[in-house]
Amino acid sequence: MAEELLALVLSGQKTGTSSAYQAYEDGDEPLPQVTDLSIILNGQGQPVCLIQTTSVEISPFNQVSEIQAFKEGEGDRTLAYWQTVHQEFWEREFQGSTLTFKPEMLIVYEEFKVIFQ
Repeated sequence: MAEELLALVLSGQKTGTSSAYQAYEDGDEPLPQVTDLSIILNGQGQPVCLIQTTSVEISPFNQVSEIQAFKEGEGDRTLAYWQTVHQEFWEREFQGSTLTFKPEMLIVYEEFKVIFQ
C-alpha cells in the first residue's frame, strides 16, 4: 500500500492526506503545520521526494468533503470510497489500543506539494 501511495504522490494525483487527530493527542509527534517539510521514503527506506505542507485542517471524519477525498487520489477518488477505506484502515489501526473509530472523530487533513524528487 505504501508504494501505491508513493506512486500517487509522485504522479501528482495525491496532494492530500489524513490522519487521526487522536493519534497526535496520544503520541509524541506534533501536529503538522503549514510550511513543514517531510521526506517521503520508498518501501526500502530510501528517500524519494520532499513535500511541503500547504494547508492543515482539523475536522470530523463525517465532514470530509468530496474535494478533500478527490485530492487524496486513491481508488475512484469519490467521498464514498474515501470513507470506506479510511474507516476500515482506522478500525484496523486502533485494534488493541484505547482509540476507537467513530464517524464524528476528528481527523487532521493535510494538503501538500512535492518540491523535490
